[in-house]
Order: sequence, then C-alpha cells, then structure tokens
Amino acid sequence: MIPAMGVSASLHILMIVGFALVLLVGPGKGGDGNGEGGAAAVLAEDDVKNYDSDTDKSQADLTNPFLGQNRPDLPPFPTNDSTRISDQTVDNLLTNPKEETGVPNGDLDRTAIVTPPVGMPNVLGNNPGGLGGMIGDIASGQPFGLDVGGGFLGRSASTRARLNAAERGGGNEKTEAAVARGLMWFSKHQSRDGHWAMDDFQNHIEYENGKEAQKTCNCEGGTIHDNIAGTAFALLPFLGAGYTPDNAKQEMFDYTKQILKGLEYLRRVQKEDGRFAEGGAQETEQYAIYNHAIATICMSEAASLYPKDWVRKSAQAALDYLAKGQEPQNGGWRYGTKPMPGDTSVVGWCVMALQSGRLAGLHVDPKVFDKARRFFDSVEAHSSTETFYGYTDNSNALDNHTLTAVGLLCRMYMGWKHNERKLVNGWRWLKNNRMPDPSGAFDMYFQYYATQVMHHMGGDPDDNSPETKEFRDGWKEWNKVMQNMLVNKQDIGRNPHGHQLGSWSPSGDQWCNIGGRVMMTSLCLLTLEVYYRHLPLYRVAKSDK
Repeated sequence: MIPAMGVSASLHILMIVGFALVLLVGPGKGGDGNGEGGAAAVLAEDDVKNYDSDTDKSQADLTNPFLGQNRPDLPPFPTNDSTRISDQTVDNLLTNPKEETGVPNGDLDRTAIVTPPVGMPNVLGNNPGGLGGMIGDIASGQPFGLDVGGGFLGRSASTRARLNAAERGGGNEKTEAAVARGLMWFSKHQSRDGHWAMDDFQNHIEYENGKEAQKTCNCEGGTIHDNIAGTAFALLPFLGAGYTPDNAKQEMFDYTKQILKGLEYLRRVQKEDGRFAEGGAQETEQYAIYNHAIATICMSEAASLYPKDWVRKSAQAALDYLAKGQEPQNGGWRYGTKPMPGDTSVVGWCVMALQSGRLAGLHVDPKVFDKARRFFDSVEAHSSTETFYGYTDNSNALDNHTLTAVGLLCRMYMGWKHNERKLVNGWRWLKNNRMPDPSGAFDMYFQYYATQVMHHMGGDPDDNSPETKEFRDGWKEWNKVMQNMLVNKQDIGRNPHGHQLGSWSPSGDQWCNIGGRVMMTSLCLLTLEVYYRHLPLYRVAKSDK
C-alpha cells in the first residue's frame, strides 16, 4: 500500500461499500445443530477450487430451480433434510419478464450523467428537462429513480437474467451460486435487534419455523466494534441482488425479516439531524463520517428498491447531513462531525453515497458535486500517459493504485466521458500494472473499486464498436481473473467451521483483515454482483445498436 495512507487506512476500510437462486444450508449430520462439523455443510472442494471461467463456458438453465444441478460436472450442494434450495426462477422475481434488457428508452450516448437539474423532484413524478426521467412503480415493486447509466435497474429480474444468460454481462451460474451462498451466510449472522456486528457476529439469531432462536457459532474473523458499518455491509449485497422486504419471501427461503430488521435498525440509530450514530462509549469521533457514509449508501439504495415513505425520508435526511458536512473550500470530507479538508478514501464514499441518493430520485444539490470535483482536482497527478490520485494532495499520487481506482470511479460518476484522456490513461495503468494475482492474496479494497471501473469502461453487452474494443477486452480479462479468485476462494465450510460456508476469510488481505469477515464477505459479494448492481455508465445509445 501507499505509505501516505498510513494509520488512517484502517479507518477508511471500515466504510467501504453496488439473487437468482439461494441455497440455505442447515445443520450437518453429526453437527451441533447450527451447521458446525457437518459433512453435509461442505461443498465438493476439488470441484469448487478448480473453477475456471475461461474453460467453463456452459450456460445456466435459468428456469431450473436447482442451481447447478442441471450440470453433472458441477459440485453437488448439500442434501441433508434441512437444506432448502430456492425454486424461484430468475425471470419473475421483480418485474415483468418481458422487460427490455437494460434501461428502458435509455439514450446516453456514452456520457456519464453528472448531476440532476436544479429542482429535480425528491418524490415520484416527472423530471422536466432531466436526464432520462423518473421511472418506477411502488405497487409493482419496480425500482425507481433516475433512468440513467450507473443506476439500479439492472437489479430487475429480467434484466439480470439476460445479462447472465450467455455470460453477456460477465456473470454465470457459478458466480450466482456464490452470491446465493454469501447471502445465506449473512442471513444467519444477524443480531436480535437487527444489526450485524463486525466483532461479535458469532452470537446471532436464526429462524426455526419462523421463530427467532439464539445461536452461537465458531466462525472466525471478528474484528472491531462497529454495528452501523456492519449492518450496512450486510444489507448492501441483499439490495445489490435486488432483494427487499417486499420480494425476499419465496417458497423455499425468506430474507424478509433480516432485511427489514436491518433497515429498521439503521433508522432507529439515526439522529434528528440525519446522522447515523450509535452513541455511547463505543463510538468515536473518527468513525462518525465513515459510518454515516456507508449507511447512507445503503439507505439510498433501499429508497429506490423499497420506496416506503420512512425509508425515503431517512435517506433524504442522511443525504442532507452529508451535504452540510462538506468542507466548503476544499470540497472534501474526513473524520468527525465537523467539516474539514478531505482525503480521497473518505471523499470517495461520500460521493458514492450522494450519487446513490441522486440515482434514487432524492434531492442532492449539484453544487456538492462541483465542490467534490475541486477536491479531486487537488489530489490528481497526471502526465501524457498516466493518471493517479493521492491522499490529501497529489504529492503521493504516483503508483497509488487504490486511491487511483477511487478517484477514477468518482470522476466517471461525476461526468467524465468515455474517451476522456485522463480516464483512459488511468484505466490503462490499472489494467496493465494492477491486474489481480489469482495465486496471491486479495486486495479487496482496491479490487472492489477497480472492478467497477473496468465494468463501466468495457462491460456494456450491447457495445460492438471498434473504438471501445480495448476496454471490452480489458474488462473480459479482468473479470475472468476476479471471477475465478472469488469463486475459488469462497469458504466451503470445511470442518470444524461449517458455519463459515458462503463467506470469505479476511486472512491475508492487508485491509480487510482489519474489517474482518463481515466486510470481506460484503465486498466479495458486491464485486460478484457488479454485472447488474449498477448498469454500465457508458452504454451505447439506442440509435447505435
């Protein structure tokens, strides 16, 4: 890592933040009744660990309720009596199965949308002169917000099915099965009051015949106390897969209570001024803006996917608090509750929180993004062939791969065009110099950001233009490596830690080792959901197809 990130890097990591068929694994034979020590809770290790997306090209049967069981060469899932596999087909989860792939009537012509026009409504309605307009319907459960690239509409069921079919978006049945297992793990590690703990998730509740039962497991990877960050980290992958309290109950699985209780917990700890804060001796001034930013991303996404009045009011209050906390001259955010000059890691998550609110159709003053651009100008260093971003200025920007990924992603969301020279140069440096090492340890803080950059630059499945071939090829190469790493390194529930099935170990990751198993699992899932969590920013215009 870059020395200038220094001591505060561990704090940044705490605030990192983007479906189908879900496998629920019950107690293994001979276990302790909570999934520990049971052979049935362990996946076929050799098959899982040898997955290669480049050679495994078969397509998923999206109508088959038993994910993977239509393929004899895939590892068998547990089959003990308490195992439950979703019979939910992808095409009827959220919206009309005949829905067009991608954003309906979108016409963005390769320009990332920057900010909404002044006066954009913060409720459902028209958006005169806007950027694609407001869409959605509360009654049907269709996500609503701005109809723009980078938005949440990829989480609708039919879009996701088509993106995954024939690997058009980059995902496949293996990645979706990994997501399903990860959501299962989170569903089993929530506390009774609705929060997910980063330090004590081993003590949790599970549901038996619809009733809460207190459980204890021996999962490893607990770290520091941070219930707000832990709760947001856990909820984001559910939302990323399109699950809400309105659609998470299916015949064979039910995440309704977990998602609703998590959202209610965040609302309960939100103060009158809009800030998410637990209070008490455990809370420190240093963590305040981190916790608030990640929870704001979570509540803003929920405001689009689950647009209940209390959710949208909570998200709007959180966004307003964040806007007021921006340092007016520097344009950044940092520690504490008072405005102060920013650093790139903190600013990155604040910008993404505000962007999430904007995409949900909530009000965000465009001047906030103008100030943020001023901050990124101050930490940017570039030459004719390279672009980098530093920490609090540009003195340490050279070769700072993590903060460069943060800066590039924010620049994309704040208006840089696909052919912006500094964006292309930064993308090329990351692709040529920081390709993930499948034989090495994770660097998920960096890889979470960089995968989004690669996806937005080259992940449009409808783009066949010669001008963007370099970016499409780069995305395919990057995605292959990341996909193989994530699928192969997911915990398979090896004895005596059967309850870790579906999660990822933070061991060996420089920064997630601080954030622990909750943060690590969240970032891995969000990276596997990149194909549909946010539609590519630079999608081809309809007239180009």
